[in-house]
Amino acid sequence: MTVCLISCLIIMGIKMYLDQPYKDILVIFAATNSGRNLYIGLRTKSVVYTVLGVMWGIMSVVFLVDFLM
Repeated sequence: MTVCLISCLIIMGIKMYLDQPYKDILVIFAATNSGRNLYIGLRTKSVVYTVLGVMWGIMSVVFLVDFLM
């Protein structure tokens, strides 16, 4: 999780510096968090992690639609 956050922030900073669109990094970050939380939630049968995974998944779809528009 921490490695994903740090690498996404570094890549986002580089893309902002080079005037490139950076919203694709938000999609990657949200999808990674969704997968992680869904894996933990389904593995341990924890409702909280499952709900968080679904919410991150919805956010990744929203970020993807925003990136494609």
